[in-house]
Amino acid sequence: MKYVISTSEKWRNERESGEQVSLELQVYNNLQYNLNKISDKNFKPISEIIMTIFSNNYEFEDKLFEIIFEKGISEKIYSSLYGKLIYDIETKYPDKKIRIKIKSLCDLFYNTNINTISKKIDISGNYDDLCEAFKEREKFVNGFNFISSLFNYSIVEYQLIKEFYNQLISNIENSP
Repeated sequence: MKYVISTSEKWRNERESGEQVSLELQVYNNLQYNLNKISDKNFKPISEIIMTIFSNNYEFEDKLFEIIFEKGISEKIYSSLYGKLIYDIETKYPDKKIRIKIKSLCDLFYNTNINTISKKIDISGNYDDLCEAFKEREKFVNGFNFISSLFNYSIVEYQLIKEFYNQLISNIENSP
């Protein structure tokens, strides 16, 4: 399941056709743009910009967290930075129930991917199917990595980490 829809094409089409780009799309693109620039060296100034985006656009907060969550899962190298970003937002805005929202996204990710990761891989089958199975498993492992970062910042509970870990161990038994 993909949590974030690409908005760049829609943005470009609206701009080229002369249509007005919606505020919602502008906010999403601004967030994506700044998330794409984040690194260890520039974390503080970029996170401040993202905090401003968040504070000025509460009406889009669920989608903003979905975007950060998807980036955390899909970009393993930066998952700890995305975990820290969520922690910083949660620390600055404790009344927004961010932990509950993130837990919900973690549960959705886990429940969506648990069945595909549990299937035994047929290594004698179609090569494309094999590649797709490995890709699904990689996404699950990347998700575990990101959710572990969230745990390190006390955003999610130990029980969720334990469930993910047990499934990963079970997956080893089902791997070729």
